Amino acid sequence: MKMCLEGNKLVGVAVANDLISLDYEHKHILDLHDFFRDDNGAFALGHIARQLLDNRSGFQQGHHYAIDDARMTLAAYKKLQSLQAIPGGLNSAIQKLTKSRGIYKQTKPKFTSERCSCPS
Repeated sequence: MKMCLEGNKLVGVAVANDLISLDYEHKHILDLHDFFRDDNGAFALGHIARQLLDNRSGFQQGHHYAIDDARMTLAAYKKLQSLQAIPGGLNSAIQKLTKSRGIYKQTKPKFTSERCSCPS
């Protein structure tokens, strides 16, 4: 792994956790969670894919496959580069992600005793 990464930038999502697990240090890390985040925290790769990459193919729904995650991470990194080239591009993308996160939270079913229609 050291031979592959030496002199290269390591791009990932929450990559610090992976490096800790591997007991490996790297100087040039670009973690997408450092860029795609709002006041509530970082956005999941699946959320980024669905909202910014127009990915509707069911990415990360059910099983996770490392190669799919890697491909989507690379696509998200390329999207980040294109957004950074546009004045206000990244801020606009964060607003879109934040707005869609709010919609998702509003549509999640809430199970409370008040909604239970159990017979008395």
